[in-house]
Amino acid sequence: MSFITSILTIILAVTILLSAQLYFMQDGMIFLGAKLSSQTLAELRSRFADSELRLTSADGTKLHGWYLQAKGNQPAPLLIYFGGNAEDITHMLFEQHHFQGYSLLLIIVPQTVKTII
Repeated sequence: MSFITSILTIILAVTILLSAQLYFMQDGMIFLGAKLSSQTLAELRSRFADSELRLTSADGTKLHGWYLQAKGNQPAPLLIYFGGNAEDITHMLFEQHHFQGYSLLLIIVPQTVKTII
């Protein structure tokens, strides 16, 4: 009987430890965090230097993104896009032609993409 009790105690302890580990690692498992290389960031900064934005929100969160004005001098609707989990939104900088007639505001959501801010 004590052998079964020992086995059950070990199984319970392992279950509790694994559950605790999963609990404390959940942010890292859900928010994967894509990474922009410094070379890619340098290319973006050279090609879209006038469009890059660095903002600080009311709570102190630093935001990084790009504002692309619609072609022409006419007022245009603004499409605001916040990148999601581990999404690299920088590819959308090269896809502006799909959004003709719209200005774009592309914001990297903090903690989802690591950039050099």
